[in-house]
Amino acid sequence: MSRAFAPCLRAQAQRAKACDRGAAAVEFMLVMPIFLAISGGLLEFGYDAYLRSQLGGIVSNAARDITLESSADQTAQNALNAQVSAAVLQIEPKAQIRFKTESFRSYESARDPAEPFVDANDNGVCDKGESYEDLNGDSVYSANSAISGLGDADDVAVYTVTVSYDRLFGFMRAMGLDRRAEYTVTRMLKIQPYSSKNPILVRACV
Repeated sequence: MSRAFAPCLRAQAQRAKACDRGAAAVEFMLVMPIFLAISGGLLEFGYDAYLRSQLGGIVSNAARDITLESSADQTAQNALNAQVSAAVLQIEPKAQIRFKTESFRSYESARDPAEPFVDANDNGVCDKGESYEDLNGDSVYSANSAISGLGDADDVAVYTVTVSYDRLFGFMRAMGLDRRAEYTVTRMLKIQPYSSKNPILVRACV
């Protein structure tokens, strides 16, 4: 090879290396956002699944406890809520937690909370004079027969815990997810017969 061409070949080789480095940088810039999105999504959904699983176990244990005689009063319920809060905050220290405890006279009324009535004219409305079962004891017909708290013996308690927290990665909003995740866990259990059960009265709509 002629010595006259050597400098030219070396210059071309250097330019080729520079082009390769530039192409690699461009490829890196194109691939990195996709890699970060996939990695962040896997971590985010994995953490969500873990927290959901842990929350389910925590609420199940608390729900079993509130059906016992020792947990019948409001002070005991507050203590149980505090235990649930402490367990959740060990996993997610910045979580916000809301509690709701309701009771119904049976599993059927928990699933369909409207007080049953005799619909004489079949219009779907409890009209004046039609009889209904006053499940919550408030002396008026109620579309929702839920009673706040645990209710009476053999009633069905519905214990609901809602947990919200900031997501791990803010850029997940670009994927259509809210900034904060929120999960609700509900457990339904029958109250132990620690006292006499109040009778269900039949009244007439007014």
